[in-house]
Amino acid sequence: VHTAFSTMTRLIEGGVKGLVGPYYSTTSIVSSRFGTYYEVPEISFGATSPELSDKSLYKYFLRTIPSDVLQGRGMYRFMQYCTIRSASFIYSMEPYGEGLFEVVSANAPAGSESFTVIAFPLPYTIGTP
Repeated sequence: VHTAFSTMTRLIEGGVKGLVGPYYSTTSIVSSRFGTYYEVPEISFGATSPELSDKSLYKYFLRTIPSDVLQGRGMYRFMQYCTIRSASFIYSMEPYGEGLFEVVSANAPAGSESFTVIAFPLPYTIGTP
């Protein structure tokens, strides 16, 4: 984190007016905090975590891709269409997987039919097993 903060400080002091941020939500959550601190806009083309939609925390974060909310709603609607009454949701314990699970499970009680989502969170590790 110290190296990232030092790099961001040098960029800002060097006159950078905006940043094209990381692809992943996990790293965008960290880097956008620096952008908010320095009041420099950051845009990501791949970060989808709903957490990044919170403008009270991420005032200067923008994205070109919709958040996981739309993907999760689509997953739930697909399950409704296929009349799937119970689903096991295996996901990684990081912003992308958790975001999708939260949206699908939040939509489940809103449906007119009974629907069950069973969570199977897995620890998130970087690299190959």
